[in-house]
Amino acid sequence: MKNMRQYSPTNATETALQEKKGSARHIDVLLNSPEKLQKLDDSNNIDFHIKKVLSPLKGEDYKECGNAKVLEKLGLSEHVKELEKFWPKQGHHWDGVAIAKDETILLMEAKAHISEMDSSSMDKSTPETTKQRLASLKKTADYFGAKFNEAKWTGAKYQTANRLAFAYFLTEILKRPARVIYIMFTGDKEMTDGKVETKDDWDAKFQESFTILGLQTDDTENGRKAKSFLRGITVPVEWLYK
Repeated sequence: MKNMRQYSPTNATETALQEKKGSARHIDVLLNSPEKLQKLDDSNNIDFHIKKVLSPLKGEDYKECGNAKVLEKLGLSEHVKELEKFWPKQGHHWDGVAIAKDETILLMEAKAHISEMDSSSMDKSTPETTKQRLASLKKTADYFGAKFNEAKWTGAKYQTANRLAFAYFLTEILKRPARVIYIMFTGDKEMTDGKVETKDDWDAKFQESFTILGLQTDDTENGRKAKSFLRGITVPVEWLYK
């Protein structure tokens, strides 16, 4: 495989993009390339049919969106107070946000290495926000028919858990269908000790989130719901920069 420097973005004026590395740069390139998005659309990989990208945008220096900004871009700013009752203000920051052709909101997390799939545990240093997060995570677990296990939902899979919580908030509270999409890049050679991830690596690691969070994956209502809300797609880095 080519060295990353040989097929990195070449527009020297895009300083904001050039300063990023790994998945942070890959997702910016992907979501600002209509041709690449169309090819993913045509592949019918996971119904990845994007109508409009909301962030990151080249014209906005590839800035990520937090939860409140997502609401603003969706024209839902009047619901910020509801969001603040559901989740603390600091909220999440999304690697990518888009609208699908069926109007579903796509909330994207980009990963280039397996280790990135495990996050730090939930910060429980502030009792008030801890109580708020736990209550919302439990509501999310209940929605998926999963037994809420605080240690597991606030541990290494906390990032996935809190991403699902925001998708639940949009879908059930604001009645705007949303899904969490993990964009997992294969073949990335940056920021690694030489190990590059394959599709099989990603498939196994992605499935781990369902297992640890107790999300069903069988052909039941709860199983279909979980698999619909949490999706994964692998994208070869080399293909991205061709």
